[in-house]
Amino acid sequence: MTDSNSGPRGALLLIGNELLTGKIQDANGPLVVESFRQQGVDLVEMRVIPDSVAGIATAVRELRDRSDFLITSGGVGPTHDDLTMCGVANAFDVPLVTHPVLEEGIRRFYANEPDQLRVWLRMAQVPEGCDLLFDAGNPWPVYHLSSTYILPGIPGIFRRQFEIVRRRFATHPVRQQTLYLTIGEGEIAELLEEIQRRHPAVEIGSYPLLGEGTIRTRVTLECREAGMLEDASEGLQQLLPAEALIEVEFDAARLKS
Repeated sequence: MTDSNSGPRGALLLIGNELLTGKIQDANGPLVVESFRQQGVDLVEMRVIPDSVAGIATAVRELRDRSDFLITSGGVGPTHDDLTMCGVANAFDVPLVTHPVLEEGIRRFYANEPDQLRVWLRMAQVPEGCDLLFDAGNPWPVYHLSSTYILPGIPGIFRRQFEIVRRRFATHPVRQQTLYLTIGEGEIAELLEEIQRRHPAVEIGSYPLLGEGTIRTRVTLECREAGMLEDASEGLQQLLPAEALIEVEFDAARLKS
């Protein structure tokens, strides 16, 4: 894909033993994938790792080097297995420090509960240099260090805080056309190669469909430039055998051809 058809590069790091053991089914990954597609952000990698300071540090280093920004999900809390802050601090080679804004808020909230206060003060520990991104109606911030955004794993909270990050990276959305065909992939492989050669800025995918009646193959064409996308789609349709095309879907609207 050419630079003209590229957007900001994002990466997502999902942290938690519970995700790898199946105790909890991740809901944050699908949210990020769908949102990035709508906004035109290229998701370069989505990785799931266990609760490990060393593992988190390694993954953060690797993913931040591959992307323009990195979002982490999970491992942010007051319990023994909440290790994300320490892992991120190690990745950036900085210490954990007490953030005065967080400490003040926690002390105020738990002023009459000393046992709870002692536990929740752990939440005031952040990597040195970490900024706090607040949003109206959201009492807890997103932690921001360089190009890394640290979010909790609880889906309801993640969704609200993800909005703070998402708004920073809006760009041109990816446009898509989907062609539904009566012929198999083997019959169109060379046609797709030719269209890809003519239109290198358009991403082309081919997917066999089973049990879909007369529809045997779904072909997707994606590009940020509507004109380039239309040219590639028309070029492919001209090369297809007669009666091979059943339907064309434009973005989310499925239209009869």
